[in-house]
Amino acid sequence: MLPCPAQKLYVPGYPHETVHWGLPDLSLRLHIDRKVAHVAEGVSCSCAAFADSELLITGSEDSTVGLWKISRSSSDGVSMRLTHMLRGHIDRVTNIAASRPWNLIVSASEDSSVILWDLNRAQYVRTITHDTPVSLVAIQESTVR
Repeated sequence: MLPCPAQKLYVPGYPHETVHWGLPDLSLRLHIDRKVAHVAEGVSCSCAAFADSELLITGSEDSTVGLWKISRSSSDGVSMRLTHMLRGHIDRVTNIAASRPWNLIVSASEDSSVILWDLNRAQYVRTITHDTPVSLVAIQESTVR
């Protein structure tokens, strides 16, 4: 595990690659060796997590959850492509957690809800509501709590 500054994540298995968000131009950027390798524009990302080295999940200011495929090829280099946009929250997504072994995405929102999503099918599973906005979620791999 590598510590990350705010609005930046290291790509699992690729410590020389990072993803950055929260920029003034509303872009999501993939950096390799501190150089911009790919830019996705118009992404109001508020949080992010990796399911694995090829799948980034983002939460947005506009209440959506995005699934981004990271592709690597010797001819084209590295790129990111939005594959799914999940809708279920009605306010800003504040935190995301993902588990590839449990095929699960968990998103938290200022709308006081936590939504469970099927990672492989990119589909809604269940909503858990709270009395107050939720700012942190995590998945305990050994018990799926």
